[in-house]
Amino acid sequence: MPTNLVYGLILAANLVVVLHWGLGAARWQFMPVYVAVVLAALWALGSKFAPDFMQTILRRTAYILAPLGIGLTLLANWAFPMFELPAPSGPNAIGYREFYVADKDRAEDMTADPNDVRELMVKVWYPAVPDPVAPRKTYWQQADVMSAEMIKGLNLPLPPFLLAHLDQIKTNAMSGAKLKPGDEKLPVLIFSHGSGLMAEQSTIMMEELASHGYVIFSINHPYTSLATFLPDGRIATFKEYADGMGEDPMGQYESIPEVAKLNHYLYEGDDRKKQLDAIEQIPQIAPGMVALEQEEVDRLAADQMLVLDKVEALNKQAGDLFKNRLDLQNIGVFGFSSGGYASLQTCLVDERCAAGINIDGMIFASLVAPALEKPFMFITHIENKLTDILHDKSKAPVYSARLQDTAHASFTDLAIASNIFQAVGYFGEMPHARKTEIENLYVKSFFDKHLKGAKVPMLDAPAKEFPEVEYRADNLSASAS
Repeated sequence: MPTNLVYGLILAANLVVVLHWGLGAARWQFMPVYVAVVLAALWALGSKFAPDFMQTILRRTAYILAPLGIGLTLLANWAFPMFELPAPSGPNAIGYREFYVADKDRAEDMTADPNDVRELMVKVWYPAVPDPVAPRKTYWQQADVMSAEMIKGLNLPLPPFLLAHLDQIKTNAMSGAKLKPGDEKLPVLIFSHGSGLMAEQSTIMMEELASHGYVIFSINHPYTSLATFLPDGRIATFKEYADGMGEDPMGQYESIPEVAKLNHYLYEGDDRKKQLDAIEQIPQIAPGMVALEQEEVDRLAADQMLVLDKVEALNKQAGDLFKNRLDLQNIGVFGFSSGGYASLQTCLVDERCAAGINIDGMIFASLVAPALEKPFMFITHIENKLTDILHDKSKAPVYSARLQDTAHASFTDLAIASNIFQAVGYFGEMPHARKTEIENLYVKSFFDKHLKGAKVPMLDAPAKEFPEVEYRADNLSASAS
């Protein structure tokens, strides 16, 4: 290749790198190729001015590191790709807003400061007027902080910046868009994330539901979430336990041999008698463990009810986007993991909940809860058999969809953030797109039936198009109280 052409290509490559950085598109995944380009530039300069032996060193180094840099860049972009969220299937464009709410009458029990009160950030997706110039919501907010917190939570020897590029990904939601016009009242959904996650953990689902006319208020629970960014600049990051409780109080109970045996019967076995015996014995042997679980349930459920109060206020607030547009008679509450069992609690104690869904969340407190009197659905991985206990004592329509080849982490969007985690089976063997299709359809169908009054035959019996789902439905003729 002619020397001048080589120099021209190297110069062009360096200009592309500078432009990439200048436009804010630089990502760590491209760092190896950035280094390779710089080395190529040094080789080009060296070939003009350096002594012969230095030219040889630079040339050989470039020959080795340039293809290595390209290869590592391709690998990094496969492992942690930029991606596009799937387009929602509904007829509506999607708007997004967020707001802060504080409960000045409730002390923050996760911190040691007695003056702290409970504060929440709430992310809202809703059907909107299309606006091609409206800014698109980013997938993650302050992704550098979120990434570092997530890597710390995984307790793996990984660099903290692995997911820091997720604030460069644009979603389908338009920030600050106008609400879809009309006089119709829009059904309301309250969503709670799982422990160590965030309000955006199921963005694909939030967008799908909003495209079909739902208004979803997704709560970022401080100290339960990876990070909650408060308006004054404070960041409330994840805590396993409240300040002053020691390193692992729950582990101290779970390490008691008799408790470990009963937990095994309860969560891993399929002997119903042993499960029921465990439910009776655990509170006697480890009342402190049960109390810890109940404290978390009560905290998150109280957050949901605080947001319900705020939703009612927004519906009356002059000049607000949602004034007189929210259907407060048809409110659904749902969540994943800890957010799922909090949703069960809220639907048991707050009459404003018309129907609820628990996505793969089950703890002892849920099993000893009173009988369900509102329509409720459980969506879980296939090994979770505990929902049968709640089916048996429910007084209202109750449904379970157990998905084969899934894991607990499957029921989030996080699988699309890393092909590595998918490859090692962290998200189960079911392809993420298929899991998302099934989960979203069951969630939408359930709320369509119990909030919109739609006829949804697929909820009456196992669906032939979903052989991966072990399905159960009971009390279909019962009416909710």
